[in-house]
Amino acid sequence: MKTLDKIDNVKNNIWNIGNNIIILKDKTLINLDNKNVLNYENDVNRCFYSNNYIYLIKKDVLIILNGDFNILNTIKQNDATGLSVFDENNYAIWFENEDGDEYFHLYKENKEEGTSDFFFGKFLNANYSYRFRTRKQKNLFKLSNLLDTHTYFEYQCEPGEEVMGDIINYKENLIFYTREIEKELYDSKFWINVLDIKTGKTIYKILTEHYGACFDYQKGLFISIQGSNQNNEIIKKYEIVDVNNGTVEKNFFDFDQEMFAVGTAVQYINDNKLYFADNVYSYEEQKRKCPKIGSFDLTTRQISFFEELKEAEGYSVNQIIVKENRLYAKIDNDELIVLEI
Repeated sequence: MKTLDKIDNVKNNIWNIGNNIIILKDKTLINLDNKNVLNYENDVNRCFYSNNYIYLIKKDVLIILNGDFNILNTIKQNDATGLSVFDENNYAIWFENEDGDEYFHLYKENKEEGTSDFFFGKFLNANYSYRFRTRKQKNLFKLSNLLDTHTYFEYQCEPGEEVMGDIINYKENLIFYTREIEKELYDSKFWINVLDIKTGKTIYKILTEHYGACFDYQKGLFISIQGSNQNNEIIKKYEIVDVNNGTVEKNFFDFDQEMFAVGTAVQYINDNKLYFADNVYSYEEQKRKCPKIGSFDLTTRQISFFEELKEAEGYSVNQIIVKENRLYAKIDNDELIVLEI
């Protein structure tokens, strides 16, 4: 790896907006691909993103932008707190009432469709949302339209299980993890569940070794790798779960360096490779050591590289994004390091 650039005072995560790498620094949006810069005014209450769009919220107007900072829509609205954007003409505007409770107005083709209250769940797209009854009750959810005026189906976990993490939409399926409720995370079994989004019928329930594996949306694969030192022998293994056919591939790979478990670590999939950060902590010295960044090649099923990031010694890597031959590493000291790989 070769360091190409360092940018300080990057307090937000890196944004990938329409395949544009965007950072927010000192009320300035910077496109790191084409070097476009947008300085926004002091009257902007919030600058954030939703799906493949950036939005600015002012006192009485909302502005939707693309990754090149072109204005796609300007919406006159007072006192909004957030925006969920499905495309430039279809969106939900969020508000808070006097008691601090959230609610939203739904717009289709810029015309208001209705209002609904905050819910424990997420919008999946412009047509579907999933909803739990309470924040802590994760053994039952329903799939409904965005205003919750029509329920497509309810899903009840098997006894002793609950949903873990987010529910995602892949093709015509809902995909999510479930786990055993009564056991600690390190001792629990995990399953990847694949449901038909139209009927709620379970297509696959796949017992998996790791929770939180990185998902490849192009191929429909959950990918995780793990390294550990067992009886002075370095054990390295990978697991690939294919949600298209319900199969699991597990095997060992050759590598002579010690690695920590990275199945749930900072990770990113690009061009048939799983990139990951291994934030090393020395329990003997009671301090962080130099983090390492690596790549697992899905073609060869081997590690492509695994190197120390000297510039981040004493800190942790919070996020990585890869585009073409560049890796963007966000460090927890608000520094962004751009690497050639």
